[in-house]
Amino acid sequence: MTITTEVNLQFSPNTSDAVPGMDAAFFAYLGAHGGAAFRRAVGFVGLDVYPGSIYPPVVSSGSGYRAALAQALGVVGDCLSPMARIRPRVPIWVTENGVPTGSLTESRQAAALSSLVRAASDYARADNVTDYLVPPP
Repeated sequence: MTITTEVNLQFSPNTSDAVPGMDAAFFAYLGAHGGAAFRRAVGFVGLDVYPGSIYPPVVSSGSGYRAALAQALGVVGDCLSPMARIRPRVPIWVTENGVPTGSLTESRQAAALSSLVRAASDYARADNVTDYLVPPP
């Protein structure tokens, strides 16, 4: 079961996208207040990543999308999850992702999303990514 209301975003509490400082405070809060029962119950850490939208605000190429995903996975796995005292073996799921639709042609959107999917597959073993959720058509 996934429960989320994007509580890390104070400026827009019912939307998604990461703002690093707020994420760090949220994960630190979980580490301080979550307790052992919380940590035992965590089955995965969900990553919502929208390169070229809020953070990072601009991505210049297909390789930039790949790099943005690599950075996001590293931040979640190596920085934020430890702050929440989440066990290292808890997998990361890419639960939401996308690219800006207004500023990219459809072919560039497709190329960017392909880059994100390939990157998630390539980084799966190193970053403990076990799932990549794709919304139904």
